[in-house]
Amino acid sequence: MAILWILIGAALVVAISIFHVMNPVVQNISLYGYQIYGVPMWMLVTVPAAVGLLLGILMNLPARLRGAFSERRLSGRVRDHEKTNATLQQRITELERDLAIAQARTAEPPVIVQEVREVPVGTFSGTPLPSSTDIERAA
Repeated sequence: MAILWILIGAALVVAISIFHVMNPVVQNISLYGYQIYGVPMWMLVTVPAAVGLLLGILMNLPARLRGAFSERRLSGRVRDHEKTNATLQQRITELERDLAIAQARTAEPPVIVQEVREVPVGTFSGTPLPSSTDIERAA
């Protein structure tokens, strides 16, 4: 981006130089009642352009400063997060190592408990069904 601005500046200098060579005429100007004699034509073009450029830079300055400060603040936060990430990564490595040591000490395979839900035959929702002998006794 800096090269672009250098090229634009160089092009403006060349354009103003050509304008100066092509227009060597001096002008008398009147500005709010003040008379100014013998002002070169190139100065009538260059001074307003320079003032406009300066105003543009000054109007852009607050946004650039705000961006620079926010970038600095955010880069500090990124640095803190990277430090926290490194600490947590180290803690994960330590815990994995401790887990491997604990698993190596345990000779027994781990017990897996699996819950099986089956309704036994002859029951309905856990309540025993009356058997045929119970039905005969009731009759």
